[in-house]
Amino acid sequence: MADMFTAMILWTDDTELVPGRNYFVKMGTDTKPGTVMNIKHKIDINTGEELKPGRIFKNELVVCDISLSENMVFDTFDRNEALGGFILIDRVSNMTSASDVTDHPLRRSENVVWEETDITRDFRARQKAQQPVTLWFTGLSGSGKSTLANAVEKKLVAGRRHTMLLDGDNVRHGLNKDLSFKESDRVENIRRIAEVASLMNEAGLITLTSFISPYARDRSNAKEIIGDSFVEIHV
Repeated sequence: MADMFTAMILWTDDTELVPGRNYFVKMGTDTKPGTVMNIKHKIDINTGEELKPGRIFKNELVVCDISLSENMVFDTFDRNEALGGFILIDRVSNMTSASDVTDHPLRRSENVVWEETDITRDFRARQKAQQPVTLWFTGLSGSGKSTLANAVEKKLVAGRRHTMLLDGDNVRHGLNKDLSFKESDRVENIRRIAEVASLMNEAGLITLTSFISPYARDRSNAKEIIGDSFVEIHV
């Protein structure tokens, strides 16, 4: 049982495999949310030679790490085919994106545990007399996302609400300055913002975000991270 493992996967989706994107991991009768993390290398199907990972497209074989939302019972494929084979399912289309076999489990540090605190999200929300929510403004470049989000925040603050606006360009000056605009970095950009927005909601704040976030599956991932407080607004 583990919540991370290394696997060899045959990518069967028509779209590119992008690290950081979430899928459903179905193994036997068990299904849990999971994320394709580090892609270690490709494998040449004809020769078995290890190749640099690069970009991954349909019918390519790769070895990668997969992180799960919680522990799952599994075994290596060579010892137990039933508990060693699994599929990745696209969370938007519900289509199979890859068929896979597990290699070996990975261990997170056992010292990393969730610390419960006495001051809760509900307490902070009551203190501020408001319901924490994330207003996720999305749209094409130049559509007016930032302008609208800024106007909404001004209106909320005028009504004595406690807010925080996370703007795509501003965040890339600090937290996400290490990310480029290639697809995998765009995925990570949205994941980080969703995690920050979730923390802001935990603080009792009304959070507004303004990002292009063009991929439906990435907005779905953001919604999962943030939870029921997520409100998507297309501009």
